[in-house]
Amino acid sequence: MTTTANDHLSTLSEQQAYLHALRTSGKLPSDQPRPSFGALEHTINLIEDVARRSNGNIRAIDRTIVALAGKNTALAALVEDKFSLPAMVEVLRNETLIPPLPGGVVFSPEASRGACPCRDDYINYSRLVSPEGYEGFHDGCFWWLLSTIAARRVYTDFTERQYTPLYIILAARPGMYSKTTTAMVAKKVLKALGLEWLLGSSRTTPQKLLSDMAGMPPADYSELRFEDQEYLKLRLAMSGQRGWYYDEFGKFVKAMLKQNGAMADFAELLLVMDACEDMFDTSTLTRGREVIDRPYLALLGNTTPASIKTHAKAGAEFWGDGFWARMAYVCPPPDTALDSPFTRGEKPVPSSLIQPLLEWHERLGMPTIEIEPIRDENGKETGRYRKEWIQPLRETGYSLPDEVYDAWARYRSALKQIAKRFRNEDLDPSYERLPVKAMRLATLVASLQNSSQIEMRHWALAQEVAERWRGSLHELYAQINSVEVSDSATIEEKVIEYVEKLQSKAPPTARDIARSLHKDTLSIEPVLCGLARAGVLEKIPGRQSVRYKIAGGI
Repeated sequence: MTTTANDHLSTLSEQQAYLHALRTSGKLPSDQPRPSFGALEHTINLIEDVARRSNGNIRAIDRTIVALAGKNTALAALVEDKFSLPAMVEVLRNETLIPPLPGGVVFSPEASRGACPCRDDYINYSRLVSPEGYEGFHDGCFWWLLSTIAARRVYTDFTERQYTPLYIILAARPGMYSKTTTAMVAKKVLKALGLEWLLGSSRTTPQKLLSDMAGMPPADYSELRFEDQEYLKLRLAMSGQRGWYYDEFGKFVKAMLKQNGAMADFAELLLVMDACEDMFDTSTLTRGREVIDRPYLALLGNTTPASIKTHAKAGAEFWGDGFWARMAYVCPPPDTALDSPFTRGEKPVPSSLIQPLLEWHERLGMPTIEIEPIRDENGKETGRYRKEWIQPLRETGYSLPDEVYDAWARYRSALKQIAKRFRNEDLDPSYERLPVKAMRLATLVASLQNSSQIEMRHWALAQEVAERWRGSLHELYAQINSVEVSDSATIEEKVIEYVEKLQSKAPPTARDIARSLHKDTLSIEPVLCGLARAGVLEKIPGRQSVRYKIAGGI
């Protein structure tokens, strides 16, 4: 049978369409027949194997295609779109692989304009103090600052009250994006406001955090100086509402997951705090019963993708049990670090930033307490103290006009539809929580702006920020899961290159291959088995050892 030029183009079209479907879906296409790739068969098999092992990680597939195309001119020609078909390898730099929202849900940039001038002032100041901070870090720290100051005093009036705790995680490779320096700006602003007492201890155990949030006066209260007593009253009046900054969040997660370790209870505790129940009580033999009135926690943490890789890789339990879903991530794409040295001179917090935040705090109102001695049945002081409420914590609710509620519902439905198309379920809980986070953001803005209700511009800004967080969720997930796959793929490429080099000579053994790559045989054998299962390599049984050749080769 004679093969015509049109037949050749048709084959190329099928090959390109197959690779395009593989890259965009993250899985082997099931709705179209797999074309033959001729001399490229073992290369395509390798790409398919990466797709299977990476649980549909599109970025890992992209990186594999790019790496292989750099060494294989036939593959490069196939993916370079020389036949007017959609390109299959997109530029892997600043783009985040995030499924887009449908058109009817997206707001124009003008919709959120002027919604929160204080945010612009904060970001400008944060850039000044931390010029190499990733842009999203400045913004993420601002929202943590608002969440901390709000301290459960504002909520959205849904069927149940939706308060505004936020857990925000800054995730980036160390030393490149100024995570710590940028986070310190938020703490500096809190101190300038005179509100640093809202922060809990940077290093604590679950038991100590619960005890601090219960807010029992110390036994030496009467011995404190007057100004120290007044400061303590501020902390005890809002002891159940805390901001918390943890600089090494990855280490915190590792400590939390040590079986029977001191930090183990934090996993459940963070879920409880996010729910904002009216009361949370614990009882121990040592401390007795401790009650936290209106618990609330705003968390800011720093980590690197590598630090949480073990517990955040595809299929990890934390994706399914709601732990990671409670977090809002800010993760820069690769190769976006800035080179912008500090300028000289101290950078005081500007009054244009202090004034609106302080007015907001004062408008929300402070609870007040008195510290009274506990007496025994004879009226004698026991040396212990309790707090008596004079003015309890005041909570201000914000309603949703119909148009804002409808916009929230459209956003929620759009995310649910997108999540249904995912191949794996890891990100489903995070998608479910995103509209909740967005509503918390909108509530914070409405309250800060002293509005009587949440306006559409507030919601537009909140959805805009939530979408950036959604992009960072995918970016972090891709970085965490591509590290291992990328390393493995590099070894496989080297194995294939070495075996191909010896194709016309004696096929190598596992020991030969390991020596050539300066590896031990035990570490290479699983790679060889995987390539054999994928049909890339063929095993040649021998009397003493198995040898390997390219499948289909001579």
